Amino acid sequence: QDINYYSVGWVDWNQALNMIGGPLFLGNALDAPIIVNEGADEFYQQPTFFALTHVSKFFKRGDLRIDAIPSDNSVKSAAVLKEDGTVAVVVLNTGEEDTAITISVDGSRFINTDILAKSFNSFLVPP
Repeated sequence: QDINYYSVGWVDWNQALNMIGGPLFLGNALDAPIIVNEGADEFYQQPTFFALTHVSKFFKRGDLRIDAIPSDNSVKSAAVLKEDGTVAVVVLNTGEEDTAITISVDGSRFINTDILAKSFNSFLVPP
């Protein structure tokens, strides 16, 4: 959602935290994309880690954000225009049911597909 409101970057203050959400500054436990289990010498990648990784593979510095307007309230989307004319679209279905979507670029390039319930999807629309 932030991408659609003119943000130009993302700062995740707590990229990695320990098993209780710290180190704690104000006594409030937090979540992070990576949780470190020092005792087991392991780390766990949380869903936010994969979401940030996914979007960063498709949206790059220099891309131009363009409107992505879903017609279904359970679908969230963002899109960018790449230098070569390709449009990258990231779509999140927050709904409990699969949803049919149509991605239209300039009324001349289309992708019609179904996206699964509770899924995160990416599409590249060629020039």
